[in-house]
Amino acid sequence: MFSRPWSRKSGEQSVIIVHAGAGYHSRENQRKHLQACSDAATMAMNALRAGLSAVDAVEIAIKVLEDKEITNAAYGSNLSLDGTVECDASIVDEYGRSGAVGAVSHIRNPISLARVLLTRSQQPLSLRRIPPNLLVGDGATSFAFMNGIPILPHDAMVSQMAKLRWLRWKEELADAAEKETVENTQNNPSEFGQEPGLDAEERARSRNIHEHSMNMLGSRRHPNGTSAVAKPCKPGLVHLPPLSLALSDADSPKTPLSPSVELRSPSPLGSGDMGSPQDVVGDTNMMDTTMEDSPSPPPLPPTSPPLPSMETPMGLGGRHDGAFDDDEDQEWPLEDMITDTVGAIAIDSQGRIAAGSSSGGIGMKHRGRVGPAALVGVGTAVAPEHADDREKLSVAAVTSGTGEHIATTMAAFTCADRLYHSVRSCGQGRMEPADEDQVMRSVIEKDFMG
Repeated sequence: MFSRPWSRKSGEQSVIIVHAGAGYHSRENQRKHLQACSDAATMAMNALRAGLSAVDAVEIAIKVLEDKEITNAAYGSNLSLDGTVECDASIVDEYGRSGAVGAVSHIRNPISLARVLLTRSQQPLSLRRIPPNLLVGDGATSFAFMNGIPILPHDAMVSQMAKLRWLRWKEELADAAEKETVENTQNNPSEFGQEPGLDAEERARSRNIHEHSMNMLGSRRHPNGTSAVAKPCKPGLVHLPPLSLALSDADSPKTPLSPSVELRSPSPLGSGDMGSPQDVVGDTNMMDTTMEDSPSPPPLPPTSPPLPSMETPMGLGGRHDGAFDDDEDQEWPLEDMITDTVGAIAIDSQGRIAAGSSSGGIGMKHRGRVGPAALVGVGTAVAPEHADDREKLSVAAVTSGTGEHIATTMAAFTCADRLYHSVRSCGQGRMEPADEDQVMRSVIEKDFMG
């Protein structure tokens, strides 16, 4: 989470701040995450120096992060329970106006779709209709199609590592269901005909959400006390997708199809209908974005690399202050413990502030789940300047973490609002003056963790 008040008396200074998700990352991926942030910040700063707005810079920065497979946003996102990619994104300008999408599929850059919604929300419709600023699911995909944003096949959004994570989690669900079946047979023979996997599935998802939060806090162990290890897949318990998730050069979409092509819902992994290049629709000439379309995702390898051994512990590397230690004896995870929301905050040369977030959500989530990246005030917020404020201050905040927990405290809005007024909670509904560091600590320790 980051927030920063800014004065319009500051001249031609510009600022861009980006993050690639909360949590601890593997030593192997550390440089990839840092390079992704560096690339995003560089592209956005070039745009700011060229005179583009803070909103433009936020969109550009997040598009760069979305195009990186290492991040949990757009291509490479965590997969839902049935193997689909559904993304959330939001963008907010200096006036607090927003555009957002939730649980949207088939879109290469959800942040650009959110930007289109922001722009269209300021354009009145006929018959006094109110334009939307938040769309979800198929409605968001249809809106993207109507506004010329290319619609990609499901395969084009799935990375190899996301597929591996999904297979491992499916195995854990199968193990839990098998174990519960045995327990139900022994304890309740008369109820053997019921579907035990349903409860196991809910428990596995609940455990996944809990571990997500614990990992962000630096926990080294699972709630059951065992070390965090990656288990290899058991072919007998996992049904591999019947088709490859890779798109060959011959199958890659070359030109958009006509608008008469019917939109299709994403097909889950293993369903036998993975989508095809013929599902790609849209007219790139109609796109209202600040950057040219990014190239199609690279083809995925035909075979999956082996998963880490069960005997290899995955400790959390790095210090709690976010710095990394080069000590060779440092215990580092073999893979990222957290793949989470990405975000950006920008201030342009005119002192205008903007913020945005993008995420693929928690792995094995329900289809249609909307996370904090799509919810203004939860994942992204801007406290706009007041008309009578001589300093012309405004504050932006973005969050990263488990959305179900963040939503209960409206974390982004609470942080931005407290920083704007320079106050912190002192209990019993009262506030007291505080500096920025005190406000941040209070919001995290009392409002969020408390």
